[in-house]
Amino acid sequence: MGIRVDIETEDRFLSFDLIESKECTSNKKYFLENGLIITPKPRIMTKSLDLINLEFVSIVIEIAKTMTYGVIASLIANWLWDKIKNKPIKKITINKREVKISKEDIEIVIKEELYKSEEK
Repeated sequence: MGIRVDIETEDRFLSFDLIESKECTSNKKYFLENGLIITPKPRIMTKSLDLINLEFVSIVIEIAKTMTYGVIASLIANWLWDKIKNKPIKKITINKREVKISKEDIEIVIKEELYKSEEK
């Protein structure tokens, strides 16, 4: 089970900051010390003058440990917020749901998406 996060930002190095590495390869799994597994996804670019300075970052976040959904949502939200809180973020979507750029809203949506994935 993975949570897909898509971020529009003006920060050209956000991908590297998220995976804590100097290299960023699409579809390669990066194992972080906190137990998260981050997989960068290929970028889809569109031709538009409005988007010329934006970087599009897509990742799938998985968890390597067994925990309750509340703990997983909190871990992912805290980690993600720590990585983006001081960055020029324009938009965040989680599993195709646009999310207000706040730690609380990110955690709520992640928790809802985890429960929704269990129902399938």
